[in-house]
Formats: sequence, structure tokens, C-alpha cells
Amino acid sequence: MTRNFLLEIGTEELPASFLPAALSQFKSKGEEILTGMRLSYHSVTSLGTPRRLSLHVSSLAERQDDVSREVKGPARKVAYDAQGNPTKALLGFARSCGVPPETVEVRTASGAEYVFALVHEKGQPARDVMPDLVRRLIQSLTFPKTMRWGAGSLAFARPIRRLVVLFGIEPIAVALDGLLSGGESKGHPFLSQETVHLTDPDEYIEVLRRHFVLVDQEERAREVSRQIQILAREADAGIYEEEKLLTEITHLVEFPTSFVGEFPVEYLELPVPVLTTVMMKQQRYFPLIGEDGTLVPKFIGVRDGGTLNLEGVREGNERVLLARLNDARFFWKEDRRIPLEQRRSALGSIAFGKNLGSFDDKSQRLEALSERICSLLGMSEALPAVKRCAQLCKADLATQMVFEFPDLQGIMGREHALADGEPRETAEGIFEHYLPRFSGDRMPQTLCGSVVGIADRLDTLAGCFYAGMIPTGSADPYGLRRAALGLLGTILERSFSLDLVQLLNFSLSQYEGTARTKKSREGAQKDLTAFLTERLPTVLDPWQFRYDAIRTIEETALRDLPVALEQLKVLSAVRGEALFLPTVTVAVRIHNIIRDVPRPYRQVSPELFTEDEERELFSFYEERARPTQEEAGKRNFQKVWEMLHSLCGRVDHFFDKVLVMVEDEAVRENRRALLGAFSELFRLVGDLSRIALD
Repeated sequence: MTRNFLLEIGTEELPASFLPAALSQFKSKGEEILTGMRLSYHSVTSLGTPRRLSLHVSSLAERQDDVSREVKGPARKVAYDAQGNPTKALLGFARSCGVPPETVEVRTASGAEYVFALVHEKGQPARDVMPDLVRRLIQSLTFPKTMRWGAGSLAFARPIRRLVVLFGIEPIAVALDGLLSGGESKGHPFLSQETVHLTDPDEYIEVLRRHFVLVDQEERAREVSRQIQILAREADAGIYEEEKLLTEITHLVEFPTSFVGEFPVEYLELPVPVLTTVMMKQQRYFPLIGEDGTLVPKFIGVRDGGTLNLEGVREGNERVLLARLNDARFFWKEDRRIPLEQRRSALGSIAFGKNLGSFDDKSQRLEALSERICSLLGMSEALPAVKRCAQLCKADLATQMVFEFPDLQGIMGREHALADGEPRETAEGIFEHYLPRFSGDRMPQTLCGSVVGIADRLDTLAGCFYAGMIPTGSADPYGLRRAALGLLGTILERSFSLDLVQLLNFSLSQYEGTARTKKSREGAQKDLTAFLTERLPTVLDPWQFRYDAIRTIEETALRDLPVALEQLKVLSAVRGEALFLPTVTVAVRIHNIIRDVPRPYRQVSPELFTEDEERELFSFYEERARPTQEEAGKRNFQKVWEMLHSLCGRVDHFFDKVLVMVEDEAVRENRRALLGAFSELFRLVGDLSRIALD
């Protein structure tokens, strides 16, 4: 027999940004805990509004599944005495498992004999374990920030004010942190004042709908979208980037009602990013656009409530928006009095970070680092534009607009640069050097934006690691993980062959005498190299490479990431070919013999050869090394794999005939040096010793 189950957690208003992850987590945790408690079900659905999180489980079993499990007990020599009689250890073990001592079995495990008991556990009624289920579900939820309230100890996103637990039509009493669950919920706080009595999980959505709560977030999103599309058509306009705001609006309201507002047309003289930031970021309005894609002096707002006094709500929102636009216009006009170039001098009074100097210091470092990057890329013709972008990229931090609207940094720099007559490449680079700003964001398209963005992230990482501000656990207050992913992602996107080890060293050197360091330069570089290496699986995730394959290119990746990507693609392609296993086997065998020999390996001394096989192998190496290296230089790694495979027979013959680890140290180390030379050839496709052979 089964029944449907409902859990509603009634809270004070939850932040809209918390809800998407909370709803996803509520569903996954529900499935995980139900399975762990041996309660079968058909499906789990999470629902939520700013004032409640709900879980609906269809066809939940009325009893836990019975289970039989094997329990390992003491070793046989401990369980029985010399006469074969049960000892106190065995009797205690059998008693704890609820089985007669004579039913245990003796079997071998891990090379020794142990006693095992087969324990049959009968499932309990679901209603009896439900209080524990509910408490575990609620306590399993995590949020970016939590709080405690009253005298209780429970931590949650916002105070919990009520609990509803229904198993079919039966209310289940659950005590949690001073609360006792029941069957009573709440409707919309302004449109439905009376208590909502819930009696059946199947009627939950419809009952709340009658009390002006659309508890299904997908239904709510569809309703918001439907309303604003109708209003936009009536206004002969389109909606500006609807998807950016729709999710947030959905999680801000329980019963959406949309309206169209207007503002004076003269405010359209402001830059588009200023208008959209004020409307979307500050006021949560949908801007409207005309047929030509430009903004019109109208917007759509969404209230959490009905149509009562909607005209008054519209007028109130128009007044608030007008005040915001007046502020923005004032900031824009005041900021335009001083060209971007002259604002650079004000950066000296803006701190970049604790112990890391000012933004003026950072701008100078970015200029030098950008010049170094252009030099490594052989792009001297682009250097003037890139240096100009580096000089101006942080200047908008000194504007009133960015001080008031931090999200506009870079965007306002671009607008001011264009207004000042700077080349578009430079202006776009000022904006694009911040890209990507978050996961899934677009990548920089201009050379200026790419180079200065790489320099900016290198400088930030170097400074923070030098000063000991390294991310720990989930804490990353300076966004260094995001900076590292942006750095590697930009290099891959642009296929820049950059030696990051060299650039990191240069970046760290620029902080000497400026930053109050907590680490040595060598220690900071070592930590930072490891930090970037740890990010490789994430940045390479779109290609779905195996983890052991990624480990083979860790050394190459920080020297030339696009080359490492090509190596990975070919390695993955040849993995199913006949040449793969023999080639990897020889590479691993060589590695095992010379693993304790430091690189770079010593030069081979032919005069120390004592066997013909040594001479033949060295001659074979000299014949094949240069052509193999040349193919690698051309990034023809498929050909390199084939050439490495052709070496395997000669190397295997050498191993069959020659003992490498002889007592004579000079001969032994010379033979290992010979193998080291071959190891370097195999490294042309990656460190194959890290391959996990299936």
C-alpha cells in the first residue's frame, strides 16, 4: 500500500537567490534520504515560493522494505576456544545481531577467518519513522548563509514559522526546534488572511492557488512570462533580455500581477547599460525595446499581489524609477567632466587589496605584464592598443557611477573611452578584460580584452598567493578560483601559446617591494602552480576527457595549454588503437626504472657502454629523436604516437638483453640516462606513467 506525502516548511521571506539551489537540493536530498531509509516511492517533486519550501512524494510506501544484511564479527580464533565452544566474544556478537550463536558462519576475509551473521531487519511502518525523516530532510539543506533564531539551535536560511506534514490524509506530528507540525498553512499574506487547512497532499497546489499562492515555481514562471508578453504586445514593444530577470522575479513573488510603467524620454540619452542596470538590477523591471532593438521609455514591473490599486502601484514605481534615473544622470554628467585618462591619477587612493598596494600600482603592473604577454605571443603590432587598454582598464573605478553601481565597472570604462574618442578596440578591451565574469559567461573577443584579462587575473592570483590569501575549503573571498578558470579559459578560447610558469614568475617579481608577503616567492609560485593545475579538469570538462588522461598533460598545460589540449585529443583517439597499450607499457616500464632520477637527465656517455645492445639503442635514439621532436613541434601528435610505437620493439629488446641496475654506478647511471632520453621522447605526448591501464 502507498500514500502520497507532503512536507511544507513555512518560513519568513527567503532571498530569491537562495531558492533555485534550495529547490534542487530539496528534491535530491529527499530522494537520497528516502532511499537510505528504505522507503520506496514513485516520484519526488520540490515546490517553493519566497515563504515556503515544499516536498511532494507520490506513492510513498506505508512500510520500510525488509532487508537482510551480512555482519562481520570477530576472528574465528577469538570467537571459539580450543575445544570449539563459543567464547564470550561470539555470544556478545550474536546477541547484538539478534541471532542464535549456532547460526553464524565462518568464512575467509582479507586472508583470515571471521564469523559472519545474517541479520534480517523487518521494516517499520512509515509513519513511525516519518519524524526522523522530516528532521533529517530539513537539517540536510544548506544555504549560502544561515541564521538561528529564538532559543533554538537549528540553522536555516530564514526562521521557520510552521511545518505541515501529511501522509495521505493523516497529519504526522513532528517536533523540531520548538515547533510542532500540523495540517495548517498560510495563503498570500495580503490577499488571504485566514488559515489554510490542508487535508490531502494531492490537493495542495489547488488549495494554495485558491488562497492566491502559485506554489509551483514552473507554473509561476509561465504566468509571469505570459503576463509580460501580453503587456509588451499591447505596448507595441519587445522585452529586453527577459530570461535574465525571469527566474529572479519568479522567486520574488507568490501571486504575480504585471503592469506597464513609463519614464520621460530624455533619459534615453543615458548609456544603455546604465538604464538597464537601474531597471533590472535595482528595481527588477523588464525594460522594453522597439522594433529596431533600442530601448523605449517604458518598462514592465511585477507586483506580488492582485489588481487592487494597481494604478497606484504603477505610479509609485514610476516615481522610484525616476529618482534612480535622476541619480544616474547626475553621475553620468559629473563623470563626463573628467576624461578617463585624467582619472588614472585617482587610482592611487583606491586600495587594490590588503597588503597589495593601490589600483594605480596594479595598472602599472598590468601594463608591464601585458607587454610581456604580447612579446611571448609575437604580437608587437598590437602592443600600443593593448598597453593603452591596460592603462585605462581600471580608471572607471574612480567614477561616481561605478561607486554607486559596482556592476558597471568595465562597462562604464568602455562608455567613457568611446566618448573620449579612444579606438573601439581599446574601449571594448576595457569591458572585455573582466570576461568571463561567471560560469557560462561569454569570453573576450578582442585581442586587447583577452591579453589584459589574462594579465589582470595573473596579477590578482600572484598578489593574493604572495600575501598568503589562499582559498581554503569552500571559502574564496577574493574569487581566486573563478580568476584561475577565467585565465585558463581565455587562453584556451584564444589558443594562446603562453608559458604560464614564466608569466607567474614575472607577476610575482612585480610585487617585490610592494606587497607585504607571507610566503617566499618560490613558495608562492609552487602553491600557485598547483592551484592552477587543480583547475585543469574543470576547464577541460567540455571535452569529457578521462581524469588519468588529464594528469598526463599537467606539466605541458602550464607551459602551452593549447598544445596540451591537442595532446589530450589525440591520446583519447588512440586509446582504442592497437598501438596504445604497447606504447604506454614501455613508457611506464622506463618510468619505473628512472623514477628517482631528477630531471633534466644527464647526458649519455657512449664511452661507458659495455654491451652492443646499448650502442644499438643509442644509435637508434639518435636516428629517431629529431624527426619525432619535429613532428611534435608541428603538433602532429598522431604521427608522434606512431613513431613512439615504432621504438617499443627496440626498447623491449634492450630490456631483455641488458640489466640496467648493475652494481657499477657509472654504467648503471649511464644506462638510466639512456632511458631518460627515451622518456623525454615519450613525454612529447604526455606523462604516460599516469595512465590507468584498464
